Amino acid sequence: MLKTIMNEYKVAIIGHRDLDYKNYKIAETKLIQLLRTLTDDNCIEVYLGKNGDFDNLAASVIKRMKKEAGDEMIYMTLVLPYQVRDIEFYERSYDRVLIPDSLHGVHPKSAITKRNFWMIEECDLFVCFVTESGGGANRALKYAEKLGKRIVNLSKSSF
Repeated sequence: MLKTIMNEYKVAIIGHRDLDYKNYKIAETKLIQLLRTLTDDNCIEVYLGKNGDFDNLAASVIKRMKKEAGDEMIYMTLVLPYQVRDIEFYERSYDRVLIPDSLHGVHPKSAITKRNFWMIEECDLFVCFVTESGGGANRALKYAEKLGKRIVNLSKSSF
């Protein structure tokens, strides 16, 4: 069902900051399945943050999938909400690190939300793990729905 997508595909991945062990395993299994499906027919660029358990899980899964599918099939982009120290560390860990121009000068308290919205605006597919009705991940999901984005919520979906 996801095989009807373009050859180059942008995927934004966002989820809750905290994941318990059960949800961690569910998210990991489903994200691996989804990435395998997407890389069957597509080269994908994945946008992700670095702000919690789900983001760390997603980065780990993507690195494993790059080995399985090939570096040319998955391009991993870390989207930062603001300048950080030791950016060289991140540049060694990701294919690309960027701070969108629209975030320069944004107050740090709102920068993560605005970064998430930028990722959603730029993507072809929004992948999330949202189990709660509050928080930033849920706010991002509502924004993606408002924009009419194609959405896979790993906490609910089978694909």
